[in-house]
Amino acid sequence: MSPNFVGEANDLLKNLFAKTPSSGARLNNVEVHVAGEPLAECEWALRHWLSCQETETGAILVRDLDKYGSLLVAAAKRLKVPIQVRRRVPLLSNGFAKVTLQLLQAMAANDVREFAKPFSSSYTQVPASQSEWLREAHAHRGSEWQQLTEIVSKAKESEPDGEYSTFEYLLKSRVEAKIEAKTYVAWHSYLRQFLEDAPWFAHLMGSRTEGRDQRAFTSMLSSAGQDASLADAYEKEPISFERWVRYLEKLWDSSDVSLPTEEEGIQVVSSPDQLGNTSQLYVLGMIEGSFPRRRSEDPILTDEEKQLISNHFIDSPRMEDSFAVAKRERDLFYKVCASTTSNLYFSYPMPEGESDSITAFYLQEVKRICAVTHEELHGRRVLVPDEGKCLSESDISLYKALNGKKSEPPDNELKHADAIAVTTFDFTDVQPRQLRALKECNFRFTAERTLPLPKANRDYFGSVIRIPDRAGLLTIETPEKARQTLQEEAEKLIDDLRPQLQNWELELIEKGAMNLVSFWVQREFESRELWKRNPSFTQIKGGFGTDPLLRERFKYQFEGPVAGVTTENGIRTVHLYRRNVPKETKEEKRRQYLLDYAAYFSAAWHGVREVRVEVEGMSDTRTLLLFCPDGYLPPRKDEMLLTINLAINDGSPAELAEFVRSTLAAPKQLAISGKMPPNPDEHCTFCSYSELCRVSRIGGEDVDPFADLGGTSE
Repeated sequence: MSPNFVGEANDLLKNLFAKTPSSGARLNNVEVHVAGEPLAECEWALRHWLSCQETETGAILVRDLDKYGSLLVAAAKRLKVPIQVRRRVPLLSNGFAKVTLQLLQAMAANDVREFAKPFSSSYTQVPASQSEWLREAHAHRGSEWQQLTEIVSKAKESEPDGEYSTFEYLLKSRVEAKIEAKTYVAWHSYLRQFLEDAPWFAHLMGSRTEGRDQRAFTSMLSSAGQDASLADAYEKEPISFERWVRYLEKLWDSSDVSLPTEEEGIQVVSSPDQLGNTSQLYVLGMIEGSFPRRRSEDPILTDEEKQLISNHFIDSPRMEDSFAVAKRERDLFYKVCASTTSNLYFSYPMPEGESDSITAFYLQEVKRICAVTHEELHGRRVLVPDEGKCLSESDISLYKALNGKKSEPPDNELKHADAIAVTTFDFTDVQPRQLRALKECNFRFTAERTLPLPKANRDYFGSVIRIPDRAGLLTIETPEKARQTLQEEAEKLIDDLRPQLQNWELELIEKGAMNLVSFWVQREFESRELWKRNPSFTQIKGGFGTDPLLRERFKYQFEGPVAGVTTENGIRTVHLYRRNVPKETKEEKRRQYLLDYAAYFSAAWHGVREVRVEVEGMSDTRTLLLFCPDGYLPPRKDEMLLTINLAINDGSPAELAEFVRSTLAAPKQLAISGKMPPNPDEHCTFCSYSELCRVSRIGGEDVDPFADLGGTSE
């Protein structure tokens, strides 16, 4: 039987790295493209594929799939181009795997509240109301697991139709796991049974995430199973459940899982060995070191030393030197050029900053053989193709939006009487910090008062500042008692945060809190001595409207708590705990501090000759703010205890009232009129409402600085 004729090598393939030229069939197109960055590189390839996918077969080759994989997926979703890409991601990035580990960690722990984190996931299907049982059971220290079991039993008796299967299953599994130690292989069998019998497992495998979670399930079992036999061989004795869970933590933290791929679409591969015959081949990321990978000698054995060793052991396979690696890279490039029957497109991204990346030298060979004289550029600023070349629906809509008629920002003036009534400032329930917001920007001030605060990430470390207030530090008699009480409050705070944070986060907060406890105690007792304060004259845990703080001052009705108030020898000191304390003494900063704390000075200034505000924070300083005549300052000991005088002239209540009146007169008139003109400035960078503001520096429209002059900014 005669062999089949498979065709002649193309012209590019015949002349690659050849010493003498030879002729062959030419490909239809061989092009070289350069993009502003890798994402633009991915987008041009997918856009090009859109123009020919109905008549051609295509593939994309990227050697660095870790870098390009997620970019290709993102670009494909935006342009609605189906792609087939196989990627591996960390195992614990999968929700099912992460929740499974959290459940096992909770079962191994002594604190029932460890279940709070996995119970907050939809995987376990635990009603939010049942999570409260964890705190209720934790109150019974030493018997909390027994108490939790009793709580579940009582709930089942009172409401038999309720859903308690998850609680019952986990409590039963924990008891079984604690009975005896097991070998790694036996624990692996326990893991499989634990997952397959779980009440949520059947529902999970039938959900929309079926493909991802089934792969994670397989990867969890296979990684634990592959390592179990080897672990048993080295460690003959059975291990406890707690130790096995710690073993799983390390094992799964270093494991990965493949993501499911689409059944149709342009194929994305990371190795030329995965390529079949295709008519359209896009090779991205042609950077030296990526394709080809740089030839480099072994740092321990040089090529010459490897050759000498190989010559000495004649009967053994020869050691591979760096030139063999380079030869293998060259052979892979041959496969690239042999895999396409029609069109071949190469691309590379521009180097960024001081990057030492350079274009792959393979491209010089391609351009020489195929007479490529032009590299098409896809710049960073080219968001969409030109008109008529947009094939993707998203490109078409984006092109119309960018090149269509731009709408002007609507007038910021409220017209409807009901809207004006809602935003009109009525002077009630004013937080002291809002006085500064009123001066800085009427839009921000009104938004804070009339709109619910946007949900922000919880500041767990910032909650540490509540410790001295909760402990009543201001009135504790001795440093020893103060240190003990604050440490107890710190431990309670850590217990409250335990279900919400990882162990490493808890450790950082705990260490930070214990360090702060030492500083707080030291500064508390040194300040009593330096600033002559007797704690027996201190009232703790007050606020505006409670004696001795008045609520209505400057016509504003203030709201908010204080840590305490000390009245002694004609001087009243208001005590506050803040994350950040005033430190700077520049005039601009002092005016800002004065607005921040004017409400406290004014509310306390009756029946005494002087008012001070003492602010403790989470830094290395406690600051005493004064409002008194120039030259009168308590002695300053060191940077731990700082005094700042905010008085401008005579430091009287009348001067304070005049400062507030003159500073807030104009913005107050705007606020009571219901108007909200924005005032963009530095505060925009931390304003929570900047995205709602049409002229904010963050999310607003560009404002023409020459509009009032009748000119143009162009």
